[in-house]
Amino acid sequence: MSPKLAAEPAIIDKLTGVYTDEKDNMKKMKFFKKDNLLWRKNEVFGENFEYIGNNSFQPANAPQEQGISWTLLFEIMPSNAIKVTETFMDGKGGKYINVAIKNNG
Repeated sequence: MSPKLAAEPAIIDKLTGVYTDEKDNMKKMKFFKKDNLLWRKNEVFGENFEYIGNNSFQPANAPQEQGISWTLLFEIMPSNAIKVTETFMDGKGGKYINVAIKNNG
């Protein structure tokens, strides 16, 4: 088993905040830092994500089921805003993509 990568705490700090869905400005995603890990707020508390390289994260301890995946890809835009692309593959051929922006201005 390969060792897990760790994202720099300063990078985690930069990624935290509220992101607004590109298509529906009423939909929000909130990311926060706990124990130097990136977390996404949910109804109960949150889901923690581990860094997998190339500005991407996946749920920590995600089951390795064939065809099922959930990833977050972060990009810093020229405007200094941060874009997150959330991709979910359901294992039945379904692929769902959400894009949200955190405006740092």
